[in-house]
Amino acid sequence: AAYSLEIRPRLIRMFSFAGDTILDPFGGTGTTAIAALETGRNSVSIEIEPKYVDQIEARFAKLGSVVAQVDVSRRVDDGRDVVAAVC
Repeated sequence: AAYSLEIRPRLIRMFSFAGDTILDPFGGTGTTAIAALETGRNSVSIEIEPKYVDQIEARFAKLGSVVAQVDVSRRVDDGRDVVAAVC
């Protein structure tokens, strides 16, 4: 679902604590993962659509030193890329 950019960090702060891990089973373009990082949370995002996987990787690459560690795992499952981005 498309939400304004301001609502994700607000909801993450309201319903989790710093250091918690946020699970986003529909990673999309990685906006929730970035909001989690900005609010001091860890993040696990899952996305199966290759075009969104590429966008997630590009967005994290632009963050540079803001991100301590990002592991993107790709595997083929029934002919599709499946990615899990752990931040």
